[in-house]
Amino acid sequence: MKPTIKIVQRWTDEVCAHFPTLSRPQAVVLAETSFALMTVGQWGLDMLSRFLAALYGQPETTVRSLIREWYCEAEAKKGQHRQELDV
Repeated sequence: MKPTIKIVQRWTDEVCAHFPTLSRPQAVVLAETSFALMTVGQWGLDMLSRFLAALYGQPETTVRSLIREWYCEAEAKKGQHRQELDV
């Protein structure tokens, strides 16, 4: 496991502890996105999804969708049982 991924996992645990009302998937996306923001130093969906995709070896489109669905209203999300998060 890459050292950076271990840091993200520890950061995810912190986010879960400080935001107990978030589901685990919501906390993971918040932790990964905030970590990417701190590391990259600027906000931009393209830049953050590119960074996280490289970190995890996933397609950029997959990561972009996860980030985008985090802040979208429930009706705009795919699948059943999707929750809306008041950001």
